[in-house]
Amino acid sequence: MLKHRPTCGEFQQYVLAMRYYLLLAALMFVASTTAGYGYSALNPEFSAELTSELSSRFGILVELPPPLLMLRIFIQNSALSFFAMILGIIFAIVPILFIIYNGFIIGAVIYTVSQEHGVMLILINILPHGVIEIPMILLSAAIGIRLGQETIKKLLSKGNVKKELTKGLEIYAFWILPLLFIAAAIETALII
Repeated sequence: MLKHRPTCGEFQQYVLAMRYYLLLAALMFVASTTAGYGYSALNPEFSAELTSELSSRFGILVELPPPLLMLRIFIQNSALSFFAMILGIIFAIVPILFIIYNGFIIGAVIYTVSQEHGVMLILINILPHGVIEIPMILLSAAIGIRLGQETIKKLLSKGNVKKELTKGLEIYAFWILPLLFIAAAIETALII
C-alpha cells in the first residue's frame, strides 16, 4: 500500500504544511499539561493516587531486560500514536482527547516528581527522549486532526480523506516510527 518513502525534504514540507494542526496539538498539550500540574497542586491526594497507580502499573516494566523494555516502550508509543492518527477520521475526536488526557497525566506526574525530587530530575529523565517522542506523538495527533477535518469536508463533498490518509501513513511509517524507536532506545538507556 505504501509505495513512496518521503524524503527528508518532503518530510519537512509535510510538517510545514501541518504547522497549524501541530500548533493546535501543541497548544492543547501545553494547556492540558498545565491543567494537570495545577489540579495536582490543588489536590495532592489525586497526585498521590495517580503516582501509586502508575507505579504499580509500570513498575513491573523496569524489571524487564533492556531489549524487551525498549520494545515495550516502542510498541506502546507507536500503537497509541497510530490509533490517535487513524481514529482522527472520526471527526478528530480521538486525537484531541488523546492529547488532552496524556497532557493532563504528564502534568500531574511532573508536579509529583518535582515535589519529591526537584525539577532537575524531570529534565534529566524527560528531555533526552522527549525532544523526539513528544513531537512525533503530537505530529501523529495532528495528522489525526487533519484527517478529521478532511472527513468533515468529505461530508460536504470537498475533502480527500484517502489522499490525506495515504500521506499520513507514509509519514508515520517512514518517519514517525523510526524516530519513536530512537526515542524508546534513549528512554531505555536512561531507565537502566
